[in-house]
Amino acid sequence: MNPRKATSSISFYLIAGFILGLLIGDPTGLSGPISMIALGAMMTLSMSDIAIDRKRVRIDFMRGLWPLIMSFGILTPVFMLVSFFFEGDFKIGWILAAAMPAGVMIVPYSTILKADVRLALYGELAIYLLAFIIAPAIAILALGTGIDIGGLLWVLLMLILLPLAFSRMVKMAKPSERTKELTMNLVVLFFFMIVIGANREIFLEEQEAILKLIIASSIALFGVGLTVDRILKRIEMPQRKTLTMFATIKNTGMAIAVCLALFPPQAAMPPTMLVIFEMIWMIFLISWKYNPERIKHKYTLRGINSLRKG
Repeated sequence: MNPRKATSSISFYLIAGFILGLLIGDPTGLSGPISMIALGAMMTLSMSDIAIDRKRVRIDFMRGLWPLIMSFGILTPVFMLVSFFFEGDFKIGWILAAAMPAGVMIVPYSTILKADVRLALYGELAIYLLAFIIAPAIAILALGTGIDIGGLLWVLLMLILLPLAFSRMVKMAKPSERTKELTMNLVVLFFFMIVIGANREIFLEEQEAILKLIIASSIALFGVGLTVDRILKRIEMPQRKTLTMFATIKNTGMAIAVCLALFPPQAAMPPTMLVIFEMIWMIFLISWKYNPERIKHKYTLRGINSLRKG
């Protein structure tokens, strides 16, 4: 791989933040508020790619219901089911990951994968318009009085409405893609350094808990993703790619920020592990599952085998 291309990848900065967090911990001691600021910046940059036509909001909202069903109707129940295998703060982390909306990075990922970008935009619009109702509802049902609903709504306000408003300013400013990419990557590095640093002792000392999180995250994401992709095999490939992403990618960064703001840092461990496996999942989709060269080669081989059998 080209070194320049590798170091411009968001995965590179995530890994760098992970390593720095393990090496130096959280140098700020303020993981809660700082993680919210960093995630707010990430959300602002990501949402700046979303075009909102006020005349078409109702139509676009209706078209986004299928992605909404993928995110809250498939992935949310899976994460809730996984939470039963954990206790204490880890259980809370899984529940909050389940309650969160889909990841806004699905829009740029749709462009990279040549998926249905408009469907991704419709889905994000519908999901984030309803997030203020669905996310607290799931949290209340699962955690009851164990969560500060006022605090949760405040965090959602800070991480959805404010970034959405600021993203319109970024869109009007029209920064270069290179500038946006570099800013996003540096914020990602800082965000994960803080998050991993806040849980440094768990990563270094509780290998059994980490292994359990690794197994649960990999099974949840790859199991759901491959199953949904298989079920949707009859629909057109661009829509299939987009819907599969909505069924596998939550805004786990938001779950991390909520955990750090309202609960002990340990609660952020499940969504932190999920972020890592979401990246692995996306690399798998881009490099293997939906790689055009692989698909072309696969169908070429099928054609040759059919001719031989004939």
